[in-house]
Amino acid sequence: MMTATHTDRAGETTAWVARLAGSRLARSISAVTTGLCGVIVLVSASGKLTNQTAVVELLDQVEVHGLLRDVLPFVQMAGGVAAIASLIRFPRLGVLALACLSLYFVGAVIAHLRVGDGVSDYSIPLGYVVVMAAAALFRSITIRDSTRPSEPPS
Repeated sequence: MMTATHTDRAGETTAWVARLAGSRLARSISAVTTGLCGVIVLVSASGKLTNQTAVVELLDQVEVHGLLRDVLPFVQMAGGVAAIASLIRFPRLGVLALACLSLYFVGAVIAHLRVGDGVSDYSIPLGYVVVMAAAALFRSITIRDSTRPSEPPS
């Protein structure tokens, strides 16, 4: 059973999050984070496209071959370009791109676990899962909804 004090605290927390999400600093951090995530995956995709030795060895280690190996860099490029493009137009596309990139890296973690790799081998993709998911969440709460009427200043 919720007490009045508990309800008041929840309301205060919600109000604080709303103020934070509407701040210029939060929107700037969200935009920078989204852009950096886009650049990270574009750099990662370039390593796969150019068949860099370290990347090829890693993909061999996790037993990624054939069509999947050919498709991975294009999936990353689509996500990276969408994340960066969302900074100019269609901000919700950035949220979707970051969420999908988070799932992409979940797949990378699963690939490492499938072949019995240790934590040190899948810690980087696991970190990317956390970063991409956090960026998607932060981006989603800082996007101004153009369909919502603006509230008068209090």
